[in-house]
Amino acid sequence: MINRLIKRHNKLAEKSGKPKIRKNITTHLFRYYAQTRDEKNKMPRTIMCKLRGWKTDSRQPERYARLTTHDVDEYLMEQHGLENQKEETPKLSRCPRCHEINPPSSEYCYKCGMPLSKDSIDMEEQVRSLVDRLFEDKMK
Repeated sequence: MINRLIKRHNKLAEKSGKPKIRKNITTHLFRYYAQTRDEKNKMPRTIMCKLRGWKTDSRQPERYARLTTHDVDEYLMEQHGLENQKEETPKLSRCPRCHEINPPSSEYCYKCGMPLSKDSIDMEEQVRSLVDRLFEDKMK
Protein backbone atom coordinates (compact mmCIF):
# COMPACT_ATOMS: atom_id res chain seq x y z
CA MET A 1 0.00 0.00 0.00
CA ILE A 2 2.80 2.41 0.84
CA ASN A 3 4.45 1.71 -2.50
CA ARG A 4 1.24 2.66 -4.31
CA LEU A 5 1.06 5.93 -2.37
CA ILE A 6 4.69 6.70 -3.21
CA LYS A 7 4.08 6.01 -6.90
CA ARG A 8 1.02 8.28 -6.88
CA HIS A 9 2.96 11.01 -5.09
CA ASN A 10 5.87 10.74 -7.52
CA LYS A 11 3.53 11.00 -10.48
CA LEU A 12 1.92 14.17 -9.08
CA ALA A 13 5.30 15.54 -8.02
CA GLU A 14 6.60 15.18 -11.56
CA LYS A 15 3.65 17.17 -12.92
CA SER A 16 3.93 19.92 -10.30
CA GLY A 17 7.70 20.25 -10.34
CA LYS A 18 8.13 18.99 -6.77
CA PRO A 19 10.84 16.51 -5.72
CA LYS A 20 10.07 12.80 -5.82
CA ILE A 21 10.31 10.45 -2.85
CA ARG A 22 13.49 8.47 -3.28
CA LYS A 23 13.85 7.03 0.24
CA ASN A 24 12.66 3.62 1.28
CA ILE A 25 9.60 4.31 3.43
CA THR A 26 8.31 1.79 5.94
CA THR A 27 5.38 1.82 8.33
CA HIS A 28 7.88 2.11 11.19
CA LEU A 29 8.77 5.64 10.02
CA PHE A 30 5.19 6.72 10.65
CA ARG A 31 5.66 5.81 14.31
CA TYR A 32 8.69 8.13 14.50
CA TYR A 33 6.74 10.87 12.78
CA ALA A 34 3.69 10.51 15.06
CA GLN A 35 5.80 10.56 18.22
CA THR A 36 7.74 13.64 17.08
CA ARG A 37 4.52 15.41 16.08
CA ASP A 38 2.91 14.67 19.44
CA GLU A 39 6.01 15.88 21.31
CA LYS A 40 5.96 19.14 19.33
CA ASN A 41 2.24 19.60 20.01
CA LYS A 42 2.88 19.14 23.76
CA MET A 43 0.72 16.04 24.17
CA PRO A 44 0.98 14.72 27.76
CA ARG A 45 3.38 11.81 28.12
CA THR A 46 0.79 9.53 29.73
CA ILE A 47 -1.54 9.92 26.75
CA MET A 48 1.30 9.28 24.28
CA CYS A 49 2.26 6.10 26.11
CA LYS A 50 -1.33 4.88 26.34
CA LEU A 51 -1.93 5.66 22.66
CA ARG A 52 1.02 3.56 21.56
CA GLY A 53 0.63 0.75 24.10
CA TRP A 54 3.67 1.61 26.24
CA LYS A 55 3.96 1.70 30.03
CA THR A 56 3.84 5.20 31.50
CA ASP A 57 7.41 4.86 32.80
CA SER A 58 8.65 3.62 29.41
CA ARG A 59 11.69 5.16 27.70
CA GLN A 60 10.12 4.64 24.27
CA PRO A 61 8.99 8.27 23.86
CA GLU A 62 12.61 9.44 24.02
CA ARG A 63 13.65 6.74 21.58
CA TYR A 64 11.02 7.64 18.98
CA ALA A 65 10.91 11.44 19.27
CA ARG A 66 13.20 13.16 16.76
CA LEU A 67 13.28 16.78 17.87
CA THR A 68 15.73 19.10 16.13
CA THR A 69 17.33 22.37 17.19
CA HIS A 70 14.84 24.11 14.93
CA ASP A 71 12.00 22.61 16.99
CA VAL A 72 13.65 23.84 20.20
CA ASP A 73 14.10 27.33 18.71
CA GLU A 74 10.43 27.44 17.67
CA TYR A 75 9.34 26.39 21.16
CA LEU A 76 11.50 29.02 22.86
CA MET A 77 10.35 31.76 20.49
CA GLU A 78 6.73 30.82 21.19
CA GLN A 79 7.30 30.76 24.97
CA HIS A 80 8.85 34.24 24.92
CA GLY A 81 6.16 35.67 22.67
CA LEU A 82 8.46 36.33 19.72
CA GLU A 83 7.11 36.09 16.20
CA ASN A 84 8.13 33.09 14.23
CA GLN A 85 8.75 34.07 10.62
CA LYS A 86 7.50 31.26 8.44
CA GLU A 87 8.15 31.29 4.74
CA GLU A 88 5.03 31.09 2.65
CA THR A 89 5.17 28.36 0.07
CA PRO A 90 3.92 29.40 -3.34
CA LYS A 91 0.66 27.74 -4.29
CA LEU A 92 0.21 25.59 -7.36
CA SER A 93 -2.05 27.01 -10.02
CA ARG A 94 -4.79 25.05 -11.77
CA CYS A 95 -5.62 25.79 -15.38
CA PRO A 96 -9.26 26.95 -15.72
CA ARG A 97 -9.52 25.39 -19.19
CA CYS A 98 -8.01 21.89 -18.85
CA HIS A 99 -7.78 21.74 -15.01
CA GLU A 100 -4.11 20.70 -15.15
CA ILE A 101 -1.95 21.53 -12.12
CA ASN A 102 0.94 23.84 -13.01
CA PRO A 103 4.01 25.00 -11.04
CA PRO A 104 3.53 28.33 -9.24
CA SER A 105 5.95 30.19 -11.51
CA SER A 106 4.13 29.16 -14.72
CA GLU A 107 2.98 31.96 -16.96
CA TYR A 108 1.14 29.53 -19.27
CA CYS A 109 -0.42 26.10 -18.82
CA TYR A 110 2.11 23.55 -20.00
CA LYS A 111 -0.67 21.28 -21.32
CA CYS A 112 -3.01 23.59 -23.24
CA GLY A 113 -1.05 26.87 -23.39
CA MET A 114 -3.66 29.05 -21.70
CA PRO A 115 -2.19 32.12 -19.94
CA LEU A 116 -2.34 31.74 -16.16
CA SER A 117 -0.92 34.99 -14.78
CA LYS A 118 -2.40 38.46 -15.09
CA ASP A 119 0.74 39.66 -16.91
CA SER A 120 0.57 36.91 -19.52
CA ILE A 121 -3.17 37.57 -20.08
CA ASP A 122 -2.47 41.30 -20.59
CA MET A 123 0.42 40.51 -22.93
CA GLU A 124 -1.76 38.18 -25.00
CA GLU A 125 -4.49 40.83 -25.28
CA GLN A 126 -1.93 43.40 -26.43
CA VAL A 127 -0.58 41.00 -29.05
CA ARG A 128 -4.10 40.23 -30.31
CA SER A 129 -5.00 43.91 -30.63
CA LEU A 130 -1.71 44.61 -32.43
CA VAL A 131 -2.32 41.74 -34.87
CA ASP A 132 -5.90 42.93 -35.46
CA ARG A 133 -4.65 46.45 -36.25
CA LEU A 134 -2.04 45.08 -38.64
CA PHE A 135 -4.65 43.05 -40.52
CA GLU A 136 -6.99 46.06 -40.67
CA ASP A 137 -4.19 48.19 -42.15
CA LYS A 138 -3.41 45.55 -44.79
CA MET A 139 -7.07 45.18 -45.73
CA LYS A 140 -7.39 48.92 -46.47
